[in-house]
Amino acid sequence: YVFGFTINVVTRADLNAGIGGQSATLQVAPDLVFVVTVDNEGDQAASNLLVRSTLPKDVAFVRVEENRLGSCAQNTTASNGALNVNCTLSSLPAGANRHVRIVGRLIGSVPDGVQVTSAANVDPNNTVPERNDTDNTAFLITTMRAISEVQLTGTATSRSLRSSLPTL
Repeated sequence: YVFGFTINVVTRADLNAGIGGQSATLQVAPDLVFVVTVDNEGDQAASNLLVRSTLPKDVAFVRVEENRLGSCAQNTTASNGALNVNCTLSSLPAGANRHVRIVGRLIGSVPDGVQVTSAANVDPNNTVPERNDTDNTAFLITTMRAISEVQLTGTATSRSLRSSLPTL
């Protein structure tokens, strides 16, 4: 007896999103930088990608830098009023990654120690067939810190002033 069988191997993209940033120190109109990275860990290219970055509420979109994610624009708003920056990429080859730096600016002021959340999502509408779509969203929680003001009181000569100032 001879038996025949066929094995169908389905190759797919495997996208995942990452987001990073800086620790935030608040000043008057500070810029906050968010770096969004998209990886394709699959064995097939992913086409027609949408990458959505949601800025923290009360952060305005300023500009995009180091853009490797195609065309980017702030053109939608999240349900909580936060701004979405959407980037479209025609193709991401298997094993490749791309990133974009998004610069935002705090609107108004926030109390020292408040935490804000930003997010990145690749393929938010689930239109790209892939092996694992559970790693398509990443979050970044940033604790906002205000700059402390140093006040000097009293009288000092330049020599004693230099030797008595704390190192910052």
